[in-house]
Amino acid sequence: MARASAVKMPPEANAAHGCEGARRVLALMLTFSADEHTLTARQLAERTGIALPSVYRYITLLRETGLLAGDERGSYRLSARLIGLARAAEAAESIINVADPVMRDLAEQTGETVILAFGQVKEAPWVVGGQLAVRQVCTLSLSFDHRIVDGELGSAVLRDVGSMLTDPLRILAWS
Repeated sequence: MARASAVKMPPEANAAHGCEGARRVLALMLTFSADEHTLTARQLAERTGIALPSVYRYITLLRETGLLAGDERGSYRLSARLIGLARAAEAAESIINVADPVMRDLAEQTGETVILAFGQVKEAPWVVGGQLAVRQVCTLSLSFDHRIVDGELGSAVLRDVGSMLTDPLRILAWS
């Protein structure tokens, strides 16, 4: 039987006050798999070693945040909201894989640090096809030495990264 304490966390997390609850919530989420995609609270408690009343508290939290869905029989499953989070992680990883070699070459050529930063993804009003719509947006920032790299090139890099986020299939063109 897996225990909640079996979830590996980085050493700095052990020093953080109050992270045991977060560790247990993650243990619940990591209990689900392709083979066991629907579990009851009792099954979650048995598989993680977390007391049943605590499991119910964590289920409530996960349902409130939209990360867990339940049915009338008391079975729970990870929600579709996680698909969006997985796509965001996958897109970020793909962009990092594309951007990293270019940024390393630029840093090696210039002897300067090159930084690409992604801001928080949040909903905001955005004009799409001439109509106002709510979209998920994030701020991108690129830092480089302007004495060596032209600002127009930096803008082009940001524009390309932004288009890859908007249409992840563009990443394949860069691969």
